[in-house]
Amino acid sequence: MTSSSLSWGKWATNPPTQIGNGNTANFYAEGAKGSATGTQGSVVYYFSDNQTYLTISFDIPYTGANSGGLTLDGTGMSNYTAQETDDSYSTVVSFPSSGSSVTTYFAIGQASSNAAFAETDFSASIRRRLTLPKAAALPSVDIATAARAISCGAIPGPELVKLFDGKTEATALDVLTSAPPNVDKADVIRFVALSNIVPTQTAFSVSVDFANHVVDVLEPNPEAYGAALDIIDDLKKYPGGGSGNLTKLVDELERVKATMLVSRTAAANAPKIAAIEAVLACVHMGTGAALAQSASCAQLAVEGTDEEKTIVKWEYDYLLEALKV
Repeated sequence: MTSSSLSWGKWATNPPTQIGNGNTANFYAEGAKGSATGTQGSVVYYFSDNQTYLTISFDIPYTGANSGGLTLDGTGMSNYTAQETDDSYSTVVSFPSSGSSVTTYFAIGQASSNAAFAETDFSASIRRRLTLPKAAALPSVDIATAARAISCGAIPGPELVKLFDGKTEATALDVLTSAPPNVDKADVIRFVALSNIVPTQTAFSVSVDFANHVVDVLEPNPEAYGAALDIIDDLKKYPGGGSGNLTKLVDELERVKATMLVSRTAAANAPKIAAIEAVLACVHMGTGAALAQSASCAQLAVEGTDEEKTIVKWEYDYLLEALKV
């Protein structure tokens, strides 16, 4: 373990400093005055390559919606698989959005291992994500939860009040419509996405469209471009359609990404890798997190081009129009 932190609450069972291969680790956080007072924190573990790390985060507030999950980062991330699951450690699920006593499970391993979670059926996972009631987005977010959820200084208090336009609760459409001009539109997109208040199907569809908007960045690499286009085409058919070939397509795109990452020209490939990550976010992540990630990756994919100046406004306007439908 590299670090652990609790912004709220206390550890009832401390995270272990090291987790060996094949082992299961348990840790438990609770409110400072017991389980009903809320807790918020994160744990970071580095893998044995010392280049890749896993962050597990959680926010179980006293009132409002829960949020959390895991992210992989680092130059070797394509070598590993990390999924949030049920207690079988094989069925992929989303972080529970409600409940004051929440148990979550995470399965982590080598991408090439034979573990059940490495053999995820992405088609089934996405359908569950889009149709299960417990995975549904929240109708609104309250201002107190919003104030805690926003990173320090990203949206100052007075502007946050303006975002809510005099209300104590706001929908995603309320927030985007009321956002004052001095607040970075990228921060507003990220806020509504990670607050999980964008309707589930809308968040998923817009994520796919954000990825599709920058997929042409991959055109110089026919293999990556073809796989990405096929994945996007498949994703547009969910939840009712899909070819059943999604897992194979994702594996192909992951392999191309891994080749780019270890190339001597990895820095020059950064826009292409960002475009790939925009596509993969739609597959691997819950709909709110995928919306935030695909928006961010799309912005990175066009850095240094003329479109860099306009993409955030395009994303903002596109999401706003999708919410109005």
